[in-house]
Amino acid sequence: AIAPYFRSKMYHYHEKVLAEGKVSTAIVVVKEGEVIVSKRVPKLKPAVPALTDSDIDTALTLKSSRANDELLIHRARKLFNDRKGEKGIKMVEKEIAVIGAGAMFGEHSMILEEPSEVTFRVNTAKAECLLLSKEECMRRLTTQLVQQLRVSARRNREWRKKGGQRFIFAT
Repeated sequence: AIAPYFRSKMYHYHEKVLAEGKVSTAIVVVKEGEVIVSKRVPKLKPAVPALTDSDIDTALTLKSSRANDELLIHRARKLFNDRKGEKGIKMVEKEIAVIGAGAMFGEHSMILEEPSEVTFRVNTAKAECLLLSKEECMRRLTTQLVQQLRVSARRNREWRKKGGQRFIFAT
C-alpha cells in the first residue's frame, strides 16, 4: 500500500506536469547487466532511440520534469545496481513496473525518496516491441503513457468533485 501522502503528491505532480507540458522522456536499456541510455525525447514526442533492436534486453522509459540527463542516468544505474542482486536482472523486469511519481502504470510499484522527481516504466511488452520498428515501438509507448496519465488525472478530478478520497490507478 502507498501512503496517502505519496498518493496526494503523485496526483498533484501529474496534474502540474500535464498542465505545463514539461515531461521529457529517455529510453533506458539493460544489456548484459549494463544500463545504456539513449537520446532524450522532449515532451514525450516519438523518436528513434540510438540503439538497435538486438540491444534491447529490458527497456524502460524515464520521464522527468527536470532537464537533467545526469540525474536520470544516475537514478537508472542506482536502480539496477540496487535491485539486480542474486536473482539477476529478471527480478527488476518482473517487480518494477513503476517507480516514483507515476505509480499508475502497472501492478508493481515502489516509491523513491523523492517521488515527484522521476518515473520509470518497464516495457512489459518487450517481446512484442522487438518485432516492431523502433519508430512504432516508441510511438506505442509514448501514446500509452500519455493516455494513462490523462485517464488517471480525469478520474481523480471526478472523485474529488464527489468528495471521495480514493486514489484510482490507471490500469
